[in-house]
Amino acid sequence: MKAALLSTAIPWHLKPLKPAGAPLCCSKVNGASSSSSSSEIKLQAGEDAEVPPSPIQPEGAKETDIWRLFREAQKNILHLNQHRLKAVEDLNKTNSEKQLLVDKIEQLELEKQASVAKPPDRLSSCWQVLLRIDSMVLTGMIAAGEASDLRRLVMDHKESLAEVFNGTLQKTEGQLLAELRHFYARSRRNGFHIVHICTEMEPLVSVGSLAPYVTGLSRALQRKGHLVEVILPKYSSLDLDEVQGLQEIEAESFSYFNGQLHGNRIWTGVVYGIGVTLIQPLEYSEFFNREKVYGYSDDFERFTYFSRASLDYIVKCGKQPDVIHIHNWETAIIGPLFWDIFAKQGLEGTKILLTCHDLNSQCLEHPDKLALCGLDHSSLHRPDRLQDNTKSHLVNILKDEHVKFVNDSDETITHLVFAGSDIILCQSFHDPVLQVPLKALKYGTAPIALNSSHDNFRNFAEHDYETTNFSRFVSSTFGNMSISEALNEMKYHPSKWKRKILDAMEMDFSWDAECCDVHTSAYTSLKKL
Repeated sequence: MKAALLSTAIPWHLKPLKPAGAPLCCSKVNGASSSSSSSEIKLQAGEDAEVPPSPIQPEGAKETDIWRLFREAQKNILHLNQHRLKAVEDLNKTNSEKQLLVDKIEQLELEKQASVAKPPDRLSSCWQVLLRIDSMVLTGMIAAGEASDLRRLVMDHKESLAEVFNGTLQKTEGQLLAELRHFYARSRRNGFHIVHICTEMEPLVSVGSLAPYVTGLSRALQRKGHLVEVILPKYSSLDLDEVQGLQEIEAESFSYFNGQLHGNRIWTGVVYGIGVTLIQPLEYSEFFNREKVYGYSDDFERFTYFSRASLDYIVKCGKQPDVIHIHNWETAIIGPLFWDIFAKQGLEGTKILLTCHDLNSQCLEHPDKLALCGLDHSSLHRPDRLQDNTKSHLVNILKDEHVKFVNDSDETITHLVFAGSDIILCQSFHDPVLQVPLKALKYGTAPIALNSSHDNFRNFAEHDYETTNFSRFVSSTFGNMSISEALNEMKYHPSKWKRKILDAMEMDFSWDAECCDVHTSAYTSLKKL
């Protein structure tokens, strides 16, 4: 608070000068001991000197000025105090609102964790039990047949087992096995047992569309009551932050390659409630200790080794999955390996499903290389097996498939383009790799399928893939619409256009909707073959 400095002009009353030689006298009467605050000066001067009298200010006027200045200072102080109080009040109000927001955010975070974390925790507990069963088989504690029965037990009693076997990691193998045997009660199996053998999975390793596909489908299938696990190579570049209960099984798993058996380290863990097995070669450790996942001259050898090791691991663990789901050419060799070697090793009831996500590069190799994983190249290098239709001296792991080139794209830029656009031009509505139409609809952007002819765009609609709700919806809503028609509707019929976009955004094309059911139907059809 600033202080106000008050000053008062005090008049000097000059009396007539005394004759020269008179002494100079200065006297002052203290205001504290006299009613007058004037000062008197006496000067010795000549007799003839005269000084005109100074006007004398009345005593009441001086006091009036002092009180006027004092009141003005008081007003200024009160005004400043009012501003200060208002500022403090505003600050307190802002702090209170900020605290309310912080409390609300914390409450929402807790609710989110409570709603999202519970299912993965339950699935994680079940998968910890399943992976411990694998370890028991590899170490010779139980036979493959009993392991298969125990896995069915886990599948049929996911809900209750999550509570009974809480704290699985803290129990010894013997304790856990005793509890499993005590709890064992065979019942009818309700879901499929699916094993994905693949080269990518989010968030461990992601290069293209395969990684989110495997994770999304696996989680959706498990929410539907199926048992899903994933087998991956143990790349040195894996992101293991999201893996729960990662541990190495202390027993080597051997697999055949290039005429000999080679040891592998087996790692197990749980990712988003999905059981994951990582295979790490010992003698061929350089296969997956590289900067990139793909793009090497020995990719065929690398992934052939992994494919054979995955099947050897499944058989040794006594697993009897309903479906082994393989992906792209990297694990397509599992098809002939399964039918020529493994189908009679306890996997008679297992079926193989191959999904191709990216056909940019097909694998053409010399037939002799098939012997690396134990296959008979003479029986496979035939027109009705793997012999390539064009280059007959080579084998094609994805024979009869057509190459489709997909340009790499920056995912961040792609989302920004979707978010800022009203219309996205698609080369095709049938886009299983980039899924441009599906992503566009989620951002409220209309997908328009076009091709190019003489610098003019012309609309076309595809009718050979309209087998899903999504494809039928996109085709019926936007399939017969050209760019000019879309622009005209946006301009002249905005309410109709807005309703169409809102309807598209409200459609459920998630993994838990139709996509999961399509895969379940495929698994069911395979089991009936």
